[in-house]
Amino acid sequence: MKKKIIILCLVVIILLGGIGYRKFKQRGVVKEKEGNAEEIFPVEICPVERGIIQKVISLSGDVFPESEVTLFSKVTGTVEKIYVEEGDRVKKGKFLVKIDDRNLQLQLRSAEESLKQTEINLANIKKNYTRMENLFKEEVITPYEMDQIQAKKEAAEAQREHLKAQVDLVKENLSDCKIYSPLNGIINRRFLDPGELITASSMAKNDPLLLIQDLSIVKVKVAVGEKELGEIKRGQEVKIRVDAYPERIFSGKVSKIGSFIEPLSRTAEVEIKVNNPNYLLKSGMFARAEIVTAEKKDVLLIPNDVISEKGEEKIVFIIDNNTAYIREVKTGLKDWEKTEIVGGLQESDLVVTAGAQRLKNGVKVKIIR
Repeated sequence: MKKKIIILCLVVIILLGGIGYRKFKQRGVVKEKEGNAEEIFPVEICPVERGIIQKVISLSGDVFPESEVTLFSKVTGTVEKIYVEEGDRVKKGKFLVKIDDRNLQLQLRSAEESLKQTEINLANIKKNYTRMENLFKEEVITPYEMDQIQAKKEAAEAQREHLKAQVDLVKENLSDCKIYSPLNGIINRRFLDPGELITASSMAKNDPLLLIQDLSIVKVKVAVGEKELGEIKRGQEVKIRVDAYPERIFSGKVSKIGSFIEPLSRTAEVEIKVNNPNYLLKSGMFARAEIVTAEKKDVLLIPNDVISEKGEEKIVFIIDNNTAYIREVKTGLKDWEKTEIVGGLQESDLVVTAGAQRLKNGVKVKIIR
């Protein structure tokens, strides 16, 4: 019984070994040549090509409007009409809000009537003053009487100026009952509805009416590390991405570099201006920025992951006549995908992109892609 089991186990082992050898041979790893087994390693390759490479610093930050204005009421009263909704685009000078001005209209009529009466009274006083002045010169009246008419005239003039200022103030308040947009932009927030009352208390608390933002140009503010700050210059091109439009790239330029380093984070704020003619970018969006700090054209490029480090050397495997050779390379700029080669390779050299882990200098290979 035991003998049968042993024989069965041997048969199974032989069968499994035969299957494994056949698969190993089919993959091109073993080749019979001149009676000796020679290893041939499958590899994938790509040619060294010329192209453009940029050095990019990747950062993240938030979107801010180019400018924004929060509108407040300068007068108390009931909100009579609001002519815009949140999200509306407005032009500079558009009529936005109307505050009920009926009480102010009554105040204006009263103040203008008082001013009119005061001016009539002042005109009579001035006539009397001229007459009394002539009498004083003729010594018909005493200095005291002249002083009295002088004081009366000055009081009437002061009253007239006071009422003129009051009329001007009421007119200004009436003008403030109509609120216009001070800039082109979008209504970002509307804080009140028609019928709500604006009181002295709400004005003291600076309760706003509307928030308007100019989003035709936006600012992306990012924090740049102290080590990278020296590479950032005004005018550098920047690529902006936001989650709302993952396939779209927005172009911007560095517009401002902060002069203050935050002690805790060791970063400085950098501002990037981005044209936003279709208003796709919104205030508060999270943005990813890629700042191009250097660019080279018509240089030799290879994929980043084909380069290995051996001590201080950087090496790649190249393929020539189905044989792998080690080449030491000198590198330049590097981005997310490719590295510039400044020495060690020539255009159209074939570098190994997959399968290099098992290679040694001079071994035979089979190119599978």
